Amino acid sequence: PKTSSGKIARSWCRKGFIAGSLTVVYRKNFASNKASLEIEQGGQPQTASKPVDAQTIRNMSKQELLAKLVSDVARVGSMPPETINKDAALVTMMDSLSISQFKGLFESHYASKISDEYLFRESTTLSKLADVAKLGYAPDDGDSNGQSAGGHPPASTEGKAKGLAGALGCPPGVACAIM
Repeated sequence: PKTSSGKIARSWCRKGFIAGSLTVVYRKNFASNKASLEIEQGGQPQTASKPVDAQTIRNMSKQELLAKLVSDVARVGSMPPETINKDAALVTMMDSLSISQFKGLFESHYASKISDEYLFRESTTLSKLADVAKLGYAPDDGDSNGQSAGGHPPASTEGKAKGLAGALGCPPGVACAIM
């Protein structure tokens, strides 16, 4: 829920969460490492494309990946696919919430890891994301200056935390809650 000025109404969100009345937009199960993205279209929840194994993604052509990316961005951003420019920065097409939702979809459906900031860069386009999906990582997703981290896949921090958080696949420094 949002206020009349467009801000997130946190107290309404809390009440809706406790009451179980909020619409599910994105759900991730850390135990099974499965995620689903549901978006309402025409009053009916529509499920986004299904996750595909990494080898299938790597074997797809760039054009196939671009078509899949355009479809997913259109679904997440609630926009017609024909209006999406594959060479425009994502930040010019989507708001921050949509980009964050798309990041979760991208990582699970394209078997690729990117930093939280990567999709917010002016240089990140769908054409570039198709290349990232082919590789499974973004070679230019390095430090905060955008410098390459060496061109190698980043070492996964998933599941490195100790205790229950590690068993759930939470990276170190992230608080995981079980409800």
